[in-house]
Amino acid sequence: MLSTFYTVTINQIAGSGDNAGFVDGTSVQQYMSMNGNTPPSSLTNSQNKTRANIRYKNVIENLQSMGNIYVPEYSTSGGDINNPPSSITFTLEVERGDEILITRDELNSGAYLSGADAITRCVSRALMENRSNYTYSVFDPTLTPANINGVVGNSAIRHGTFVTTFNVGPLVSSLSDGANSCVVSKIV
Repeated sequence: MLSTFYTVTINQIAGSGDNAGFVDGTSVQQYMSMNGNTPPSSLTNSQNKTRANIRYKNVIENLQSMGNIYVPEYSTSGGDINNPPSSITFTLEVERGDEILITRDELNSGAYLSGADAITRCVSRALMENRSNYTYSVFDPTLTPANINGVVGNSAIRHGTFVTTFNVGPLVSSLSDGANSCVVSKIV
């Protein structure tokens, strides 16, 4: 069986606090390398972008639970190192064709979803994930003061990337809300 291909678009879901950040396949460090090493404007923005990158990985992991599914490319509309994109679109390559796109339907006991419906459900599950006390590397752009203990110097980023614990809240509260924010199309 030859591979089949799908396009998946997730439209922005606004959130705040632990639910901020949306979904983004580009990490803070990748944004910095694309923008002349310009860091996020705050630790909060960096954490939100990290949350978005973790959510992207959760989406891919959920999809790959059905079989060999690859993401050869993704793109975002809008967004930058401090702001979430308005949408993320990615191509899925389903290595063994549509036959592996099967997942349980939690809303109908004993039923299964297939094809585009299975993809939508996996994305919806990922958007509902709530990870409390998640340990992950975060880039802290906080500058040291220019005057420390009477020694005058230059402000500089002193923290950089460090491992910390924070929460990655859900973007949606139900599978139907997740499905409403997701558009899946088979590429013919």
